[in-house]
Amino acid sequence: MKFSELILFLLFLTSIPVQLGKHFWPTLSFVNGIRVDYLSPTLYFSDIVLLFLFVASFSRLKKTLWSLIKKPLFIYSFTVLLIGCFLSLNPYAAFLKLVKLLEFLFLGFYTVKTFSFNFKDKYIYILTLGGLTQCIILFLQFFSQHSLDGVFYYLGERTIGPGSIGAAVFPLNNSLVMRPYGTFPHPNVLAFYLLFPFTYLLFSNGKNKTIKVIAITLLFFGIIFTFSRIVILLSLLILILHFYLKVRRVRKSLLLLCLSFILLFGALLFNRFTASFVSDLTLRNDLLKIGVSEFIKHPFFGVGLNNFFYHEIFYQKDIMPTLLQPVHNIYVLWLVETGILGGIVALILLRKTFKKAIQKIKSKDNFYISTAILFFSALFIGLFDHYLLTLQQGQLLLTISIGLLWTNIRERA
Repeated sequence: MKFSELILFLLFLTSIPVQLGKHFWPTLSFVNGIRVDYLSPTLYFSDIVLLFLFVASFSRLKKTLWSLIKKPLFIYSFTVLLIGCFLSLNPYAAFLKLVKLLEFLFLGFYTVKTFSFNFKDKYIYILTLGGLTQCIILFLQFFSQHSLDGVFYYLGERTIGPGSIGAAVFPLNNSLVMRPYGTFPHPNVLAFYLLFPFTYLLFSNGKNKTIKVIAITLLFFGIIFTFSRIVILLSLLILILHFYLKVRRVRKSLLLLCLSFILLFGALLFNRFTASFVSDLTLRNDLLKIGVSEFIKHPFFGVGLNNFFYHEIFYQKDIMPTLLQPVHNIYVLWLVETGILGGIVALILLRKTFKKAIQKIKSKDNFYISTAILFFSALFIGLFDHYLLTLQQGQLLLTISIGLLWTNIRERA
């Protein structure tokens, strides 16, 4: 890797938590006169860095990149998605999504071809630094119950409070409590990002154990304060797995600490897990039904990339911006937008990556074990949420986790 590429790749990793971007609002971004954020073409800071990275690495990677493009799977995938674009209600929205997919394909390809053994520590360090920074921001947001604004606006922080339309809130003591966003588009995406450094640190062999424990503790509490139910459960399962694999004798002090934590946050978490569970489940079920209905109508090529919203509008009786949401299941969402023919592509990729993950776990390398855990966590999260396919930062994290599983960093040590 050239020095310029190294700087750009480090800058890219640093830019993942930065939501700063320029949103455009052409006609395709509106559905029945309602502006839909998911349809807004957006140029993020991370996109610009990736573009420079592509230019900087093109001469070095052009042969292997060309060999990838000539593969039958790529030709088949691109052809199916392109036909789906032409058949969709809004081809422009579909084409823009296809361009984004090509961008993420390059990121995954670059990760596989470039990531080296000596880069592991830098990767974990940047994720940890970014995660701890987000923890500070989210704690301040939660206790102030509004966005911090100021310089944080230029990091992509949303200007938001408990009374904002569409804000992620939950009821507590007869009032609405805002969940912190950090500089992410949603608390759930923030929680998933924090899960990365939390997992890597937990399974790493750091020299300074005190700093490591402090960082893991802050990240864990950060995940708790996002009130992201799925990620909280995953972090607890990962913690239990770590103790099972690494700690044979659990000290009494640790048990007392866990008990204190449960007593302190038990009531708050219980309220979050139960208060809006039924309504959330109902919304997800309704979106799932719409997705299945549209898939039955368009079984082969789907409705087209990024075109679900143009079909969804006909099912909604009360038209509100907060109701225009993607299916909260990435597997159904991909299937309804790309059909059976596109589903085959996803199935092949997931099957191959799943095998890679199992191989990495068997290698007993802590870095690979952590990456495999994060990949499986993403697969589980995808059953209940959509941001891994619809939001920039979720897409980047998923792409990197898949790309890392396809690397062979031990061979480059």
